[in-house]
Amino acid sequence: MITVISKRYFASSRIVVMATSTFLVQRLASIPQTSSVVDTSCFKELLQYPYKHSRYVPYNHSHRSSLVISRQLSSVRPVMSQVSVKEKQATWNPPPLENDKRSLHFVKYHGLGNDFILVDNRDSKVPKISPEEAVELCNRNFGVGGDGVIFVLPGVDGTDYSMRIFNSDGSEPEMCGNGIRCMARYIAKLENAIESRSYKIHTLAGLIVPCVREDGQVVVDMGPPNLNPAQIPTKLPGNEKGFVVRAPLNVSGKTWIVTCVSMGNPHCVTFGEQGTQDLDLDALPLEQVGPLFEHHQMFPARTNTEFVQVLSPSHLRMRVWERGAGATLACGTGACALLVAAVLEQRAGRKCRVDLPGGPLEIEWREDDNHVYMTGPAEAVFSGTAFL
Repeated sequence: MITVISKRYFASSRIVVMATSTFLVQRLASIPQTSSVVDTSCFKELLQYPYKHSRYVPYNHSHRSSLVISRQLSSVRPVMSQVSVKEKQATWNPPPLENDKRSLHFVKYHGLGNDFILVDNRDSKVPKISPEEAVELCNRNFGVGGDGVIFVLPGVDGTDYSMRIFNSDGSEPEMCGNGIRCMARYIAKLENAIESRSYKIHTLAGLIVPCVREDGQVVVDMGPPNLNPAQIPTKLPGNEKGFVVRAPLNVSGKTWIVTCVSMGNPHCVTFGEQGTQDLDLDALPLEQVGPLFEHHQMFPARTNTEFVQVLSPSHLRMRVWERGAGATLACGTGACALLVAAVLEQRAGRKCRVDLPGGPLEIEWREDDNHVYMTGPAEAVFSGTAFL
């Protein structure tokens, strides 16, 4: 976790810039803090290099959810010599909050680019913010930005913790595979755990058990897949075994071949349209097709949709349209669902690498216990305080 080296508040522009690199500290030091006019070219220069010199965060007080963020860094060493002793010791006071706004501390995590705002909610069984406030926080222009907000709540019925999620549209899913990995890493951080540790987590989809390994990877026992159409849920008819496998689905005049699976939340997996051999994921108009699947009348609770390309029997590639979040870089439950679908359609073996836009996951559907296991990363990005 970094130490903020330089914090400067410019009254005329209502911007605070917190810098931790030599480049930014030097640039900020060149601007008089009491100046009534700020040379905006400096800020343009800073904003043009958000990652090359990415050791700053702009604070825009006009946003509904204003942020003061300290960013986690691993590759940059703070250069304290660039700041005067007086400035190092100074206490910075932000401008007064309007209308007695509440503050919410959070930590931002991502699992292969599927990003979440994690909130320590262990002192209450009720989420600290409403779905409407979650929508504001997830806004990437006026909030923190994220695919959802995850709350770490007290455990129930013998579990260690409980998980609640509000999507970026305010809806609440039963569970999230990438989110559960992020939550497990966050809990390990809260507990200061230094060794491999498993957690029993209660979700709306049931009991989920993630294990944080010493190398930082998280292995999650996702439980058995549910193939009962009524429980997925889908109105598509089942085959002779009662499963929806290779079923035709008319979507805006085109017939797609789909397999439906629940991993605690509904998934519709497709390897392409009827009559086509391979799905070209790069040419797929996901932003157009995804919503048509999500809101299709055959899915009364809406659905997540995975579009899959088979690279080999042990290597799959997918793009996903998530219910309530849209196109995302990764979906853990979706990766699990597509492996189940690939096995049922005899396209792949029970253990595969699944490539998502944000990176790979290792998925295994074991025969001995019928459980699906997901292995993948979860990384902390930054922590901060949002004013609501």
